[in-house]
Amino acid sequence: MDEVYEQSRNRLIDLRALVQKEEGALEPMLGAEHVDEAKATAQIDRVAAARAELEKANARMLLSLRTVLTQEQWRTLQYEDPRPSHGGGPH
Repeated sequence: MDEVYEQSRNRLIDLRALVQKEEGALEPMLGAEHVDEAKATAQIDRVAAARAELEKANARMLLSLRTVLTQEQWRTLQYEDPRPSHGGGPH
């Protein structure tokens, strides 16, 4: 289980940072007095794409975990997982 997490860890860190970067770029666009709709829409697409990649990486990690755990271990992990669920996890 630790091996699966370690294999995914750096990618997840990078993807979380990318989401924050893209969201950070969007904020001033939306806060401007005159919003450039085309630029803001393109940035919204980049934010959505970054979030999607992060969700896919999380799902791949969960799939990898599932392949190394017994069904009982998987159920225990689901029950004990303290992370908030955003609709994409095993909960």
